[in-house]
Amino acid sequence: MRFRAGVAAAVAIAVCAATPDVPAVARTRHSKAVTRAMPRDPHRRSRWAWEPGLSLGGDGRTVWVAGNHCALIDQHGVCELDPSQAGFAPDYTPVWRSTNGGRSYRWIADPLKAIESQASQRDAAGALGQDKPGGYDTDVAVAPRARPGRPPLLYVVSAWEGSSTLAVSGDGGRSWRVTDLAGLVPFQDRPWLGTRGACDLYLEYHLFTGSQNIASIPRVERYDGCALYDRAVAGQPAPAPEASTSIEPESSQATRGNQVMAKLAVGGGRLYAAYQQCDTLLASLTCDSPGDRQSVWVAISSNRGASFTDVPLPNAHLLGTLDDGTWPMAAAADDRGHVAVAVVDTHHVVLWTSSDSGRRWRLRRKPVDAGLGWRLAEVPSVAVRGSTVVVAWNGSPPARSGTPQRWYMTVARSDDGGRHFRYRRLDPLLATTDHGTSLADTLYDDFGTAIDRSGAIALAYTQSCAGHSPSDRECPGASQSTQANTLVVRSAWIAGPHKSRHPRPSRQGERDRP
Repeated sequence: MRFRAGVAAAVAIAVCAATPDVPAVARTRHSKAVTRAMPRDPHRRSRWAWEPGLSLGGDGRTVWVAGNHCALIDQHGVCELDPSQAGFAPDYTPVWRSTNGGRSYRWIADPLKAIESQASQRDAAGALGQDKPGGYDTDVAVAPRARPGRPPLLYVVSAWEGSSTLAVSGDGGRSWRVTDLAGLVPFQDRPWLGTRGACDLYLEYHLFTGSQNIASIPRVERYDGCALYDRAVAGQPAPAPEASTSIEPESSQATRGNQVMAKLAVGGGRLYAAYQQCDTLLASLTCDSPGDRQSVWVAISSNRGASFTDVPLPNAHLLGTLDDGTWPMAAAADDRGHVAVAVVDTHHVVLWTSSDSGRRWRLRRKPVDAGLGWRLAEVPSVAVRGSTVVVAWNGSPPARSGTPQRWYMTVARSDDGGRHFRYRRLDPLLATTDHGTSLADTLYDDFGTAIDRSGAIALAYTQSCAGHSPSDRECPGASQSTQANTLVVRSAWIAGPHKSRHPRPSRQGERDRP
């Protein structure tokens, strides 16, 4: 989401003790893939939220998910406007946790409204701390290592007009300390987080331009998360980064305005910032004319973000529009040097992989979705763990002439480094569009994917509730008296592979394709 209004509403909501564990997936004895809407916040009337980020803990089993709900208005119109209703609160950053690899979740908190204690949150006048602004472009990250005798630090960032708000928890989400992240560049858009070790926190963002996907030169900043957490009690309002580096295109022919960043990936002591750029001088914002050229790069840092080296990826001859309202890139890395970058061009999913920390890259000869025979794809997410690569995206199968396009969460899994994939189309239906048309950003432009230590897949993504009844418990639509964007965060858990190296196709619509 890249449009943000200049208004915000603040309604303080107390965060009580964590609720009992609520299944987020319907578990059955023989089920291999199950999904469900995330557990509701017991302090909030509406369960609407979207654009979830996901982070897998260093134990390989704990999964954190953070969503967002914008403050009053965004590019789709009013987010929720019915102040007569109890519990009305426009800006919202729900956090959920799973301790079993994503099979079930519990709602934890809205950290931008959490008050750690009266003593630590009183301002100079002695008043209690106020609701912090946020609700746009939320991300979550957990430190892969814990400090001695303490849980790993947990971070949630959420954007608002001109800056980002960061919430940090040192006790597994029971309490939060909140600070501003103004960075070195004002008017931040799309803040993304990465972590390394026990204390390194990385913030990636770019200058807000008001365009759809067209981003200016991004920056990656490193913070001492441990010091930031300790000082937050004393009221450090806007901590300065320890390092701040701009990631500028390597190509001298780049227009430097048509540049789109993937989510920052951290693994094996390295940072990976993938980006897609238009290499044609004087190109339009879309950069999709027959004479235009696009390239994909990965900027790699091995010195904690102090500097980056640009590595070009093999040319995939991309020509999809760079201004359709969705985020077309995703990146992932593990601690053993495996890296993956996925890009959609509104029609297909393209994948690059590396097994040597980004020194050499392999472009998959066919699109990831080639085995499905579909022609529409939007908004990718990718995860990698050893030779296992998982790519997920919003996909739409062919529709009969004149009938709407039906969009589903679509998942492809490879256990041989991206050579062969098994596909899964998850129910329920996520959204519909007119026949033959792209999804654009109806479901917004970000979601999360992870592979746990058992090989199972955890996902968190968005479902549209447009056309649903207000009484629908999992996906409520808006009542006639309410103006709102009606979307919810869903989770999915897909079991790990069979013992055979190349699993056989199932009878539930899965197929193996090279």
